[in-house]
Amino acid sequence: MYFILSFVFSSIILFILYKKFKHKTKIFVNESQLVIITGCDSGLGHFASIACYNAGFTVLSTVLNKNSDGSQFLQNLNQHDKRLHLIELNLKDDDSIENLMKYATKILENNTEMKLHAIINNAGVMCFGEFEWLTKEIIEEQLRVNVVGPMFLIKNLLPTIRRCKTRIINVTSHCSLKPLPGLSVYSASKAALRFWTEAITYELNKFGIKAINFIPGSFIMSSNITARTLELSKRMKEQMSEEQLSVYQKYFDEYYGYLSYISSYKSPKSIKFNENIISKLMDAVTDEFPEHVYKDEPLRYTFYYNLFKIIPQGMMQNLIMEKFLCMPKYDDENKKK
Repeated sequence: MYFILSFVFSSIILFILYKKFKHKTKIFVNESQLVIITGCDSGLGHFASIACYNAGFTVLSTVLNKNSDGSQFLQNLNQHDKRLHLIELNLKDDDSIENLMKYATKILENNTEMKLHAIINNAGVMCFGEFEWLTKEIIEEQLRVNVVGPMFLIKNLLPTIRRCKTRIINVTSHCSLKPLPGLSVYSASKAALRFWTEAITYELNKFGIKAINFIPGSFIMSSNITARTLELSKRMKEQMSEEQLSVYQKYFDEYYGYLSYISSYKSPKSIKFNENIISKLMDAVTDEFPEHVYKDEPLRYTFYYNLFKIIPQGMMQNLIMEKFLCMPKYDDENKKK
């Protein structure tokens, strides 16, 4: 019995050590490895482009606007060795996705030694607001950019992905683990992206391809994902009926008054991005034996997301709205007088 317990214990220790150190073996990086990153105007995609470029990869960064501050900065990086390519991509537009595929294919064809090492599906849109407030266009945009667009992009590139054994890195969210009120559609889109990532992992494993779920911690203040919050709130209010205004107006105004602090454009030059998130993402890009999931989170997220797993559903409303999100509270006095 003692021998069996010792064997089991030793096996567990060896397995833990293996898991801990196996992913720390890094690949050899050189300019013949192409990394495609979407959503690079600002935020995670912008700083991931810089990190991949500095690591020695050839980088194809997609931006929504080539004239944006972030785009101009990335173009300036490329003045010396031409390892950073920039192309506009609108994930709501099938032709735009097709153009990206053709551009990437051309890069690979012009350098027969080059392989597509990784695709980082980072581009995303987020809109705060209760579901009843959201317009049809706001709902469709989040679903299209956050999940349908990345699906179409990967589908178009699958022959190349199979040939190059490309790793697919999909940036999801803690909202894919626990949906949050006020982010119902965003949470649904990220959960869909997460489960799609898991499903294609099984499908593509036979070709030696890894699909990776990357879950970054809170970095709203280091990106522009919420920069349109007040602009979108105006659209929502304009399409509300008189009945909806009578129910929500005071609460609606308090809600977006509270969120006004996250609704402003931030130049990438003025942002100091969380180095832990970038480091974790680069692990997903450069680990020789990548994990299926990489997650970075502040201690506050660790505490609350573990608490969400064990508390009764009835206590969830107050905990999420008042403690975690710190959002204004609705009551009958919020109704329009």
